[in-house]
Amino acid sequence: MHGDGKLSKIDILDKKSGETKNLAVDGIFVNIGVEPNTALFKEELKLSRSNRIIAGEDCRTEIAGVFAAGDVREKEIRQLTTAASDGTTAALLAEKYLSKLKG
Repeated sequence: MHGDGKLSKIDILDKKSGETKNLAVDGIFVNIGVEPNTALFKEELKLSRSNRIIAGEDCRTEIAGVFAAGDVREKEIRQLTTAASDGTTAALLAEKYLSKLKG
């Protein structure tokens, strides 16, 4: 990365050719990759090919009262803000579910 007090460009390596190029940028998002730790649920919940839990946008799984939130849930976008949103959704709906059980 290059810049004087502010990021201005990055070096990009073409793994096939071995060639390095400079790309002018104003900012960068880094994704280090994440393997979801869902193996302990594989017998109870449906998992996607990427081993993420299948749940709706409301974070509900196929089992009543079980919710999946954040990066373990199969979805197109996985970022801190969407994970925080999932957590809020799952917590509020879990509370609602438990309240119904109480009567």
